[in-house]
Amino acid sequence: MGSLANRIYRSIPHFAFFLVGYVALVGSALTAQEAPEGEWISIFNGKDLEGWEAPENPETFQVVDGVLVVKGDRGHLFYTGPVANHDFTNFEWKCDILTKPGANSGMFFHTKPQSDGWLATGLEAQVANSHTDPRRTGGIYNIADVMNDSPAKDNEWFTQHVIVRGKRVIIKVNGKVTTDYTEPDNPERPAGSEGKVLSHGTLAIQGHDPGSEVHYRNIMVRLLPNEGEPNEAVPNDEKDGGEAGFAPLFNGKTLDGWTVRGGKAEYAVVEGTIVGTSKPN
Repeated sequence: MGSLANRIYRSIPHFAFFLVGYVALVGSALTAQEAPEGEWISIFNGKDLEGWEAPENPETFQVVDGVLVVKGDRGHLFYTGPVANHDFTNFEWKCDILTKPGANSGMFFHTKPQSDGWLATGLEAQVANSHTDPRRTGGIYNIADVMNDSPAKDNEWFTQHVIVRGKRVIIKVNGKVTTDYTEPDNPERPAGSEGKVLSHGTLAIQGHDPGSEVHYRNIMVRLLPNEGEPNEAVPNDEKDGGEAGFAPLFNGKTLDGWTVRGGKAEYAVVEGTIVGTSKPN
């Protein structure tokens, strides 16, 4: 009876051996630091505003010499392109930015297009180094502000990097964390700002006023996995997840990171596949 069972077991394709063996072979997942980075995707082509729309005062947004120049009356430039069908939940977003003296702008996320007015939904990563409003670059406007002293300077290119994972938002300026905010359950917002919460939505760049001039280039986004608990933490170094949020657990060559627990089955790597072989009893 045992030999018959072994013959039947050996006839099962290798993928089935892997499934049976999984209960005994325990993998140690790669840490976020070891996982390969996901793919950064450019969402601004440097030539025109393909994939973007500005319902209010579209003349505020111009492409000049490969740079998005934001200068003019109030308006918001919404991303409407194909990446994630312009509906982001967990993601990273970064831009190179140059502000002129007195400038004010913002990188909005989890927002929705609207025809005019200040945006009613989503959060804003502030862009302002010397505006009369003391809320500075690197903060979440009116929620987790960086006050008075900006981490960047006018007339110099800097990089602002926004990371959103669940209820946590981290903002970096030139690689340094300036804001680390976790939204509480049922956050309190003043009247008229009830929509200023994390959910999902598109991205937008703000034109604030006619006296403000801000330049953007290298506008990039990277998708992060949507699985997990809402308050799942993001590691401080933000090297989070593999491509599309997946990280390999098996290198196709060895069983490094795996341990046999229970039973006497033997496991080997054969032509890039984990093969489990049963033993009697």
